[in-house]
Amino acid sequence: MTRVLIASDIHANVEAAKEMFKVVSYDFGIYLGDIVDYGPKPSEAIQLVRDKFDEVIQGNHDYAASHGSDDMCSPENKEVSAFTRENITRKLLSKEELQYLGSLKRSLISDIDGMRLACFHGKPDDPLFGYLYPWAIAQENFKNAEGRLPVYDYIVVGHTHYQFLTQNDGMAVMNPGSAGQPRDFSHNPSYILLDTKNQSVEMKRFKFDRFNLARELKDLIPDRRLLEKDFKLFHLL
Repeated sequence: MTRVLIASDIHANVEAAKEMFKVVSYDFGIYLGDIVDYGPKPSEAIQLVRDKFDEVIQGNHDYAASHGSDDMCSPENKEVSAFTRENITRKLLSKEELQYLGSLKRSLISDIDGMRLACFHGKPDDPLFGYLYPWAIAQENFKNAEGRLPVYDYIVVGHTHYQFLTQNDGMAVMNPGSAGQPRDFSHNPSYILLDTKNQSVEMKRFKFDRFNLARELKDLIPDRRLLEKDFKLFHLL
């Protein structure tokens, strides 16, 4: 095994995810959560993730959709998040698909070619809801339930939709950004390729045709104000 694809936060944007798989070549795939909400194709997104990734962990939106609960997202996105979850995600998904989202694990500790990876949606001390940005990393973020500080080669997180690679106390800390709804310095979705043989990390971006995504959202969100909010999150305005 050499090339590890690490991706996160597709948010039912299947148009983007399909383009990612057209351009990436990999041996093993890890998905960091948030398959659903905001986007128009939750069922297709779940099927794509199940087909294409070897390991999948749970995101806060996956948990909220499966339980019919609050996703604890940022206040500015909460209204459109709740609307799409109740009126798109939970209406279009089958009982089995909702159960699948609820069954996902919240963390992954994996040894790949002798390299130890600790993977979370949020952050190690709050795997489901915690936000970890490169400018606000503290040792406390990495302590386990027993208060110890485990040592890994890579700590991998998602949730923020913000791609980064940094170092903390000898460990690489990285986020692939969002493969469906970036919120950082680029409008293009992103992912990470980890080469375990060369011990290298590539921060990747890709483009996709936004026309179908915009058309599908228009058909599903009749409220113009909420539609514009969702359009902004997907960089459709």
